[in-house]
Amino acid sequence: ESRLLADAARQRFPDACVELICLGIDPDHHKKVPATQRREWRAALDIPEDATVFLSARGIGDGYRQPEILKAFASALCDLPAQSRLAMIELTRGWDRRERVQELKALASRLGVADHVCWLPELRHVMMPGVYGACDYVINYPVADAFPSTVMEAVARGGPGISADLPA
Repeated sequence: ESRLLADAARQRFPDACVELICLGIDPDHHKKVPATQRREWRAALDIPEDATVFLSARGIGDGYRQPEILKAFASALCDLPAQSRLAMIELTRGWDRRERVQELKALASRLGVADHVCWLPELRHVMMPGVYGACDYVINYPVADAFPSTVMEAVARGGPGISADLPA
């Protein structure tokens, strides 16, 4: 709808400089991935083609609650399809980043789900539509979130997002 408004403004005010500024996500960038690309992305990420994949796409940090996501996945795994996977991106910030990833991997082992967790390398933003397209659900479970771009990107590509019930 923003493009329509910008076009309408250009028509109404032809001498004015009208710029469209994206304050969220770019729906042209985050769009549904064709089935062939989905298979290619899954192969590149070493994810079985028939897996049901849950993606935790947020950076690893205290506010994004990856330990809770791992625990919830472990708890739900017995009710999910056998080939279910949780994909987590090793996107970290700060001096203790390798330690945080190792702690999460150790937690996955203790919970008995290490074989069901795919650890994805830190990826450039331009690659995220392919990653979203390779997954079935995108999880966003932060303590607080002023603008849940992860969920918006997931929905823009045609898939469901799972998010925390955050206060307004």
